[in-house]
Amino acid sequence: MQGGHQFRQKFVSTRRTVCFLFLFLTFIKMNTLLDWLNQEFLWNPLRDWLLFVGILIAGFFVKRFLSVNISRQLFRLIKENAETVPITEFVALLRKPFEALFMLCVLYLAVDRIQIPAAWNWAPVERFGLRMIADRVFDISMISAIGWIIIRFVKFIGLVFLKRAEKTESKIDDQFVPFFRDLAIVIIVILAVFAILDNVFNVDIVALITGLGIGGLALALAARETLENLFASFTIFLDLPFLVGDTVQVGAMSGDVEKVGFRSTRIRTADGSLITVPNR
Repeated sequence: MQGGHQFRQKFVSTRRTVCFLFLFLTFIKMNTLLDWLNQEFLWNPLRDWLLFVGILIAGFFVKRFLSVNISRQLFRLIKENAETVPITEFVALLRKPFEALFMLCVLYLAVDRIQIPAAWNWAPVERFGLRMIADRVFDISMISAIGWIIIRFVKFIGLVFLKRAEKTESKIDDQFVPFFRDLAIVIIVILAVFAILDNVFNVDIVALITGLGIGGLALALAARETLENLFASFTIFLDLPFLVGDTVQVGAMSGDVEKVGFRSTRIRTADGSLITVPNR
């Protein structure tokens, strides 16, 4: 019994020695690792470069997963009003713009780890230089990504209303839905441009619009044909000389109306050709 007790004591003592030795070696290796991570590489600690690369790689691999799941969660909020439009259609529309917005955020987090050395004498963001250009390009990209998301959501709403229009006997709603969908997209693009001018370039939008003057007149003259087609499209919607699906004849050509847009009307001929005719 006494020999067993002594053996147990020696075993416990040996185990403690091994544990202390392991902790000591781990401490030394940790210090060595920290020293290695604190080494400078291209004017930045190596740990910051590893974080920079790690954030980019992690963001690249999870962007699809997050964008798909965010799209699915949004669809659940509007599922009752989505008619028969499947969730796959909603995800297909919003996945890429969500991925773009997510990767912009990832890029911002990654670049924030890297410091520009003072020896390079880069001008601050407030003054013209590479920093200002990079900052403005990033802001433009963020606004564009958000606008892209909104446009894709409007397209989904257009799909929902097209499904509802298919259930009615009237062809008027089949013609109105694509028109107002495209009109909403144009308005969103214009608002996005105004947001960029205001937030990125600090342009006074009200002063810009009111100060167009002769420049606005010259622009209107240059876009006269486009404006004529636009007004003609409104005339078509008000007078309804034909509807989507009607067979019309323009000169020596005849076919079925597929779409009435801002500038033109698309007609499908009997041989399957798609012809675009200006609205004016």
